[in-house]
Amino acid sequence: MMPEQMDEHEGSVADDTSLPAQGVDSDISDLGDALGHEVLDGGARESPATEALEELNLLEKKIEELIAYCAKLTLVNRNLSEQLAKERESKARIQEVNSSARQRIQQLIQRLRDLEEAER
Repeated sequence: MMPEQMDEHEGSVADDTSLPAQGVDSDISDLGDALGHEVLDGGARESPATEALEELNLLEKKIEELIAYCAKLTLVNRNLSEQLAKERESKARIQEVNSSARQRIQQLIQRLRDLEEAER
């Protein structure tokens, strides 16, 4: 309503300065605060029970995400454990081959020494 328009019910000029400085929205918000309700846009109020339900839904979602993440970590851990077991087996085989090669080289060195002494 324009400040110059007439108020139909009072027959006088209405001006916007008749409202408190904070406005009607702040009055509704103050009332909501006094009643323990959060005021949403449009003046609708959210009850504490609704807030609690939303918080529980959020927590449930986070828990489900954690469960999924734990399942993923369990799978990764299992794969890494299998890979580690294979690597340990491979290491054992390589150590066996190295040990066998070392013994053969030592035997060859000994034979060479024996041949050297035999030629003297």
